[in-house]
Amino acid sequence: MKSRINQLVPAMSLVLGLSVLTACAPAPVVTVTDEQINAAQDAGELERLYRDTAQQLATFDRQSRPQDFARLDAIGKQLASVKAAQVRARMQRFALSEDLIPMNILAEAASDAEQIRGWNAAIGDALSEEISLARKASQAAFDEALNRQAALPDDAHRERLAVLQQLAAVSGDPSYENQRMALVQSLAQQAAAAKEAENLEQAKELLDALPDSANTRQQRAEVDRRLFEKRFNKALADNRPDEAYQHFAALAAAPNWNDIKPDMREIGQVMIDYFSALGSDATGKGQLADAKRWLLQASHMAGALGLDAPREAFKPFVDKVKALADKARKSGKRPAQELGLLYLVDQLQPGRGDVTGRINELQNEIAAIAPREVSTTAFRDPSGDYKFGDKIAAGITQYLFKSIPQDVRIIEREQYEAIKREQDLRGASSLTSVDYLITGSVLEAKVEDTQQKNRRTMRVVTETGTRPNPAYLEWLKLTESQQDRIKAPAETENYETREDVSINVTIHRKVGIFSVSYRLIDAHSGKVIFPDSVTESIEFSDESTEGVQLGDFTLDFKLADLPSDVEILNELAAKISEEIGGKLTERLSRQEEAYASLATAAASEGHYLKATELMARAEAIALRKGLDASELREHLINHAVADSLGLPAPRELVAPTIPAIEKPVLNTRPAQPQPAAE
Repeated sequence: MKSRINQLVPAMSLVLGLSVLTACAPAPVVTVTDEQINAAQDAGELERLYRDTAQQLATFDRQSRPQDFARLDAIGKQLASVKAAQVRARMQRFALSEDLIPMNILAEAASDAEQIRGWNAAIGDALSEEISLARKASQAAFDEALNRQAALPDDAHRERLAVLQQLAAVSGDPSYENQRMALVQSLAQQAAAAKEAENLEQAKELLDALPDSANTRQQRAEVDRRLFEKRFNKALADNRPDEAYQHFAALAAAPNWNDIKPDMREIGQVMIDYFSALGSDATGKGQLADAKRWLLQASHMAGALGLDAPREAFKPFVDKVKALADKARKSGKRPAQELGLLYLVDQLQPGRGDVTGRINELQNEIAAIAPREVSTTAFRDPSGDYKFGDKIAAGITQYLFKSIPQDVRIIEREQYEAIKREQDLRGASSLTSVDYLITGSVLEAKVEDTQQKNRRTMRVVTETGTRPNPAYLEWLKLTESQQDRIKAPAETENYETREDVSINVTIHRKVGIFSVSYRLIDAHSGKVIFPDSVTESIEFSDESTEGVQLGDFTLDFKLADLPSDVEILNELAAKISEEIGGKLTERLSRQEEAYASLATAAASEGHYLKATELMARAEAIALRKGLDASELREHLINHAVADSLGLPAPRELVAPTIPAIEKPVLNTRPAQPQPAAE
């Protein structure tokens, strides 16, 4: 008689059932269900379950207890799967990148994989292979970092810190982080010593290599400010105020300007006052170009430092510039010059209603004439009544109008021809009623039509119907007893008659070919800017068949369905118009750049009025496109001032004379305490 002993294991309702056989089978039988395995996993007791089960089977071999050991293997497989997933998750959590895992993490994972292999060899081996591949990648990255470190020069502090940080991260070895921190401390000490010794360039280089921190930012700001003071004072001492300003502009553009600015306000006011004094002196001497430059520099300094600009110091200069703008306005011929001068007034005295209102008027006036005027002439066309040349020209015009409306203004051909007729009546030979002309010719517009006759044979059904079923007739011949045992077939069957039919087939093919040559012409010079030609083709095909009737089969007569020659050529004309329009768009877009380039060339030759007009148009187009026009505006101001003052070409300019105004000496450092008198 069997007796059963149940042993309870108190782990989240886990039960480990052990059955002990009677004397005829004394070995214990261990039964563990799938539910018990899942319960152990949920309770985190899977490893304990495996260990207890293995202990119960320690005195047995697999041959004597195959079922018990199979359950042990099932527990081991689930345990190995859970642990392998945990190892992979940990490697992923500490991964430096998709393919880079710290080597110390991989070492721990390899140890875990060996343990997992004891539970399930396949899962452990698979995990070990993954770890081996990851270790190779990490080792390669580590070796590469070591090689880079060995190749670094002694003064490559920033790069050395970065390499040490990478070595520490990849290896997980704290010694590399210790080396990095020691280097950081050494660099900080060297920077402090260099700053104390007034070796500011070296101090800046050392501080720039240090990791970012509040203290480092403070030290950088102090060194950058003191270095600026040193360079600024040197430039002023050498009578180079413009160079001194450039040092300030570079400082204000530095990434740590906001850290520097708070300690610059006091000396900033001194700088602003000095440059304002330079501008005022130049204004009094009629040297308005120099005055403009220095006063704008003072204004820019004030803006960068958040200080008020000395408006009273600007007033004499602004009054003179405003008078020049009024003079340009009265001439009625120099809106670009007036606009440039008013921009300057607005920079130094922003918010003047009379100035901003007039600026808006001038911007609109110049914007109305800024786009280049383009017209297309009738394309020569040998096609006669179809007027494909007109369609090409109209298609190009429409494409340009939709694509680059800010760059060009389309002058309709009829309007252009009317202007030309008026010019002819006056005896004028100029083409300058527009800026660009697009002309061309239809070289070829044809459709080649070919037919190929063939004969096609088809197997068709010519007759269908019903007839007596031979099987039924045979069934009728059976005796009554035989018929009772066999189900009667259908009395009739369907049939169809198939025959070969040959018909005449004609394959119709149409190939349209369209070729156009065209030119983009500078109407002012008559020069061909861009010659080109385009050819397009398209093919259509279909077939026609004769009608046939044979018995029940009927094939209707079919005509080929192809577009007409005119439809084909119209489609090609539209396609070519779009292609030409695209190419011309590339040539005619970005007119703001074209105007600016012409303006720069004119200014280099001293033609400042022309440069002003061209740059004003460049700015107008940029504004129409929503682009940043600030740089173009600065050039416009410079050209307008140069034209108003009648300045010589840049190659003839001489360096300005620096007035004998007391130069400030910047020093934001606190005074050193004096030793007590004995």
